This record gives sequence, structure tokens and C-alpha cells, in this order.
Amino acid sequence: MPDKSADEVKEEIEYQSIADFLKSAPPNQLINISDLAEVGKYPNSPYFYKMRTLEIQMQCDHEQCNGTRFFRCVAGSGTALETKDYEFFYITYRCSNCQRVDKTFSLAAKVKKTGKPQGECYKFGELPPYGPPVSPKLIKLIGPDRDEFLKGRRCENQGLGVGAFIYYRRVVENQKIEYLAKLSKSQKKLVFPPIKSRS
Repeated sequence: MPDKSADEVKEEIEYQSIADFLKSAPPNQLINISDLAEVGKYPNSPYFYKMRTLEIQMQCDHEQCNGTRFFRCVAGSGTALETKDYEFFYITYRCSNCQRVDKTFSLAAKVKKTGKPQGECYKFGELPPYGPPVSPKLIKLIGPDRDEFLKGRRCENQGLGVGAFIYYRRVVENQKIEYLAKLSKSQKKLVFPPIKSRS
């Protein structure tokens, strides 16, 4: 059976929507985007492309919201994109409900094919940092080691498991005496039935 030539074997490219990319892709990722750009064309002129900034649903931690809300782009919409070189830019989204919480993304993007909306987008980072929200009760429990814990969370969210382990271990070592004291205190409050001896 003859081998297929390299031209015949085509790798299928996986595309992601721009909304899914912004809200769920961790930093330092280059992803193929199916709806990256809005495509336009003037008569007797080449195509032009603008970054597509659809509204997206994200977590809003403001006390007025404290849940998933729609965010709309308030800065960076309409950024011009190219087909040859990456364009480096920021876009900022704001919660449509409370109008107080912003989410800013640092991106690089370019269009892949002339006249098409598909492209590549790289996420350098985001502010507030990427990752699921941390429960306020957990932050209160950790207390003075909050910063160490949050560094561990950032490492975990970026796939740096060993780094996360080091930070989490520091938190446990710093607070183990307090945890054991609380455990001992709660144990004294528990009432256990007497153990009957076997005759």
C-alpha cells in the first residue's frame, strides 16, 4: 500500500470561539479562533479586519452581583488586525449589571486567511488574574498567609503544579500549630460514648 504524501495528509485544525477563548483559556496560550475578526471591504480596495468583541458571560465578584453576568467591551473594540504580523493590544470588558467590575485582557492576534474571520490569538494574561474565584470563607480561614495561598492558586491555574505545591505547603506549615489547636479544641467539645470492655 503506497504511503500518503505530506500534501495529502492534512491535520484538522481545532477552532475556538472568541468568547470561549477569553473566559476559559489560561494565559500563555496560542489558540485558533473561528470568529476572531469582523471582515470588511471597500470597493476597489483590499480587505480590512477589526477585532470582534462580543459580549461574554463571566463571574462578577461585586457584592451587587456575586455570580455570572454579561460583560461588554468598553475599551479596545474595533482594534485593526493584519494578516502578516501580530497586533498587540489590550481589551477591557465591564460588567453590564453593576458597571463597576472590569476584566482586562492582554492579547496578540492576526488573521489567518484573506477575507476570512478566522485567526490566531495569544493571551499574555488578564487582570484580575485568570482562574475560578476563591471563596471569601477560605480567604478568611487562611488569614495572614493569603498572599502565599493566592500565589499557589495562580501557579495551579497556569498548570504549574510543583510551584503550587510549594506555596500550599508553606501555608500549611505556617498554620499547622493553629490547625492542630483548633482540632484539639473541637475534639474536646465532642462527646463520645464510653467504650465497653469485653469480658
